[in-house]
Amino acid sequence: MLGILIFDHLNDLIYIKSDHSFLRHVQGMAIAQGLTSPSEISNVPAAVEPNLLVQLFSPLITSHQVMDVQFGNPYSSITCHDNTTIALQKYEGCVFVCVGRQEEEELQRLLNIVIRLTKLLVGPCVNVLRESSERRRVLGRLVKAWLRLVQQQQCYLVEAVERLLVGPDIAAPAVQVLSQVLDKMKSSSNSSNAGLIPCHALLLVRNKLLALYSSRSAQELSASDILLLNLLLQQPDEDEDSSDGRLPGGADALLQEDCMLSHTSAEEKEAEEQATTLQDVTLEQLEGEEQRMNSGVSCHSSLVLLKTELSVFTPHLVHYTTLHHNLSLVVVSEIGRSRVSGSIMSLLQCVSSLSSSSNTSLDVCQATLLQTQQLARKLQPGSNTDAVMLALEKVELQWLNCRRSGLAEWQEQQSNGGGEENVPSRVEAAVTALQEGIRTAWRHISLPYIQSSSVIANNTAQHAAIFAKDQLASYAQFIDVKSMSNPKFECRSLTVNRYMDDFPGLVHFIYIDRSRHQLTAPSLDLLEVSSGGLSASEGDMAAACLTTRQLTKQRVWSMVDVARSHLSNGQHSVMWKDTTFSYAYFLWFEDKNNIAQVPEELDEDVLSALPRPGILSEDFYRLLTAHCFPGTSAERLQVYEVMCVHLGLVTAPCVLEQTRRLLASVWEVTGESSSYNPADLL
Repeated sequence: MLGILIFDHLNDLIYIKSDHSFLRHVQGMAIAQGLTSPSEISNVPAAVEPNLLVQLFSPLITSHQVMDVQFGNPYSSITCHDNTTIALQKYEGCVFVCVGRQEEEELQRLLNIVIRLTKLLVGPCVNVLRESSERRRVLGRLVKAWLRLVQQQQCYLVEAVERLLVGPDIAAPAVQVLSQVLDKMKSSSNSSNAGLIPCHALLLVRNKLLALYSSRSAQELSASDILLLNLLLQQPDEDEDSSDGRLPGGADALLQEDCMLSHTSAEEKEAEEQATTLQDVTLEQLEGEEQRMNSGVSCHSSLVLLKTELSVFTPHLVHYTTLHHNLSLVVVSEIGRSRVSGSIMSLLQCVSSLSSSSNTSLDVCQATLLQTQQLARKLQPGSNTDAVMLALEKVELQWLNCRRSGLAEWQEQQSNGGGEENVPSRVEAAVTALQEGIRTAWRHISLPYIQSSSVIANNTAQHAAIFAKDQLASYAQFIDVKSMSNPKFECRSLTVNRYMDDFPGLVHFIYIDRSRHQLTAPSLDLLEVSSGGLSASEGDMAAACLTTRQLTKQRVWSMVDVARSHLSNGQHSVMWKDTTFSYAYFLWFEDKNNIAQVPEELDEDVLSALPRPGILSEDFYRLLTAHCFPGTSAERLQVYEVMCVHLGLVTAPCVLEQTRRLLASVWEVTGESSSYNPADLL
């Protein structure tokens, strides 16, 4: 059973994604509490009455809000008598709820991902999910893709990018193709005045990064962004299947479409259908459709919000397509309104701190508002420019009302140690209205849908994708085969087929450069074996190999959970064993000269304040480095992780010795060098 729900500050339901078990559970609870009768339950399997959900969850949400606002101590989870766990988190005034029978740690991690994906798609405007079926659909698809990949792919398990190691004869042409793709996108964008700035192009194969090329002026694309962009490539029909069987907790049974909220009116549905079907068909659209049919390349696009120097929510348009089997192209373009969007976000952050800052915040907010208005006046005329200016005019009026509400006087009393401890209701109401007005203005500038520009950009991306497909045609099959057994280390003797001979007892390893969040590990993909052309003995051997691989994969996933738990408790070197295998986990720090650095020990308060290990929701390793080395810049340090699985008979000294040699082999292959080994820290 699994249900994901989002409630606004009025306890109204914004979004729901669940499986059938959760819907049946909710219906049973509603009948038991007399909120409905069996005859009133909808016969539609994917339908849910939102009023039932609101009535069932309102007491819990209200209690959570009171604990947060009045006492500053909201609870994070509740476990019921039937072993159902309810995890809660808050973002932008909305309460995110996850209900299931999994462990609290697993549900909290899922909530972190849902909030991160919400930020990726709608930024601070969570209410957009209630109004936009397209954003809801994309969010649901990304959540399902993550639930599947985190159970199948090591890169999502440990949250690091896996590079496909290929020779220069393939890497160089791939980068050259990406460079030419960006050039084509730039020239077309400049000539058509589409307002897009192409900045990144990526090639991915089976969730592995083959090549990345960024324009000279572009900000570096983070590893977490690459992992999130890869989720877009996962097709909805692929989410239904899992070669490893059912995902825990029924995660694979999440409804393909979002649960239908019965309060959606016929008028709203009709308007939505008209918005998507009754648009003028232009010549560019017809040409793009003809190209798609003739080339076999179908290019898709999605608006996402990535972190840059301008803002934590900078709008980008992502074009993605499959060039060949398992080989995908992703092009990321920054939208030309980024400066205005960033200025509005700065204004929102400034206003959000008014209730806790000094009088200088008023002056800073005033200056930021003026700067935003000046930037908005320079916008090129477009379909929603008038709406942006109107929203900013409303923000200016709300700002004046906020200043007249007595905010400055209350802040002065607070700075002098007197006055009301809590924010006065009139001030709170004025600030809340101002924040909502700023979010509306940001939404108009950052989440527009401009049909003409979108068509031009899609056709340009279609041209570029066809070009890339032709250029990479001779490499596609080799790259696909290579990705199934990555990494294949050509030097020394560390290969997938032979490394067990050089390291007796070694079953699997995961090495991660946490400074760049890059993963190196043998593949654990469970490849399907056809028994049609195999003899009986060969078929038995293939089945035995598959069973062994499944067991290894289960133990690796369990090992990562244990290692993550010890790391959260401040333990950087751990060795343990079960009845079958021995496990080892090491995390260590080095400076730029490859000299190991001994970290400071952290107390429990600092450790409890750190996020969960990973990078998708927040970079745990960067924060850990900052706390372990408070006087050293994080850029001057490098962080590494290694996890090893050995047979249970292998002794601890042998594990340490093999870890040293294994890392030397990995560093030689990946081009890294280090004079220190994690085992020396024991």
